[in-house]
Amino acid sequence: MADTSNLHIAVVGAGPGGYAAVFLAADLGMKVTLIDPEVNPGGVCLYRGCIPSKALLHVAKLIDESRHAKNWGIEFGEPKIDLARLRGFKENVVKKLTGGTGQLRWV
Repeated sequence: MADTSNLHIAVVGAGPGGYAAVFLAADLGMKVTLIDPEVNPGGVCLYRGCIPSKALLHVAKLIDESRHAKNWGIEFGEPKIDLARLRGFKENVVKKLTGGTGQLRWV
């Protein structure tokens, strides 16, 4: 295999593809710079796409199941949604998943 220790590459974006590229390049001995606008890299999916959507979909499923529970003999009242707390829940999910990524350093 060719010597890659003198190669320095830049990877733009820390989504799943960017992360895979950075780790592979580092494993191959390359010097790697990861460019991402977030303090804790994670990409669009983690910050604004898949993960926040899944957190909110989980809440929607819970509300839907509580409505179906009437058929099983359990009744709940109509939900009262506190948007600020719901946003906080979603943001905490994202924070948990991105909390350690900013600490990773490749030398």
